Amino acid sequence: MPLKVLDSPYREITRPIVDYVKSIRSGHPRDVVIVYIPEYVLGKWYEQVLHNQSALRLKGRLLFTPGVMVASVPWQLESSEGQEERFDGPTAGSVRLGQ
Repeated sequence: MPLKVLDSPYREITRPIVDYVKSIRSGHPRDVVIVYIPEYVLGKWYEQVLHNQSALRLKGRLLFTPGVMVASVPWQLESSEGQEERFDGPTAGSVRLGQ
């Protein structure tokens, strides 16, 4: 799948992407459009305030658009490395797997 670069004046992210997705949907109404949104995996709670807000807005705009699927792709930052060692409780799936 080729990468499509969209022009966005004033660094606006949401509207150009939503308009592009709607133009694809109007040209091919029976197709499903999948939008991959990278989201930072953060190590500190206060980093959440600084990141992921544009991804959250975009996801909110596309979530209820018919024929559009939104996929969040985690992107791990250096500050989140080592977080799994600090957590002593069970992890997702570890109880089911008997670990």
